[in-house]
Amino acid sequence: MPFSPTLSISMQPGTDGKVWVLDDDFEWETPYGVTIALFAGFEFDGASIPRLFWRVIGPPLAGPYAPAAAIHDLLYNSEIVERKVADCLFEAAMEELGVSRWKRFLMHKAVRLGGGFSWKHHTDESVTKARRFISMSASPYLLDACGE
Repeated sequence: MPFSPTLSISMQPGTDGKVWVLDDDFEWETPYGVTIALFAGFEFDGASIPRLFWRVIGPPLAGPYAPAAAIHDLLYNSEIVERKVADCLFEAAMEELGVSRWKRFLMHKAVRLGGGFSWKHHTDESVTKARRFISMSASPYLLDACGE
């Protein structure tokens, strides 16, 4: 099974649903032979979908893309891979989760266009903090597979 166990999250109190916490460790074996483990306690906001598009795509964590969003958020926050690779893995995770081709396309394009703003606002402290919540096996094939 590529995702193990099922994503378990809870809303961070006092955030009006804008910040969620990973309740249990979560792991994904990518189609590229890389295992990504996320550890309990990681705080994230899910897919950054503007409210205007919720009727078409869905709310940030309501769709089948929720595990992909958690992985993508931690890959971005930890900067353990290049941004383009994180976006590629986001799309691959959504595909494995059964997200339709058109939603994957739109969501991938959105992170490619808008994700740079988030990426550029990391600090050394925020990256160090995020890295406490992730483990990733290495694969030289990953960079080639994601177009690097």
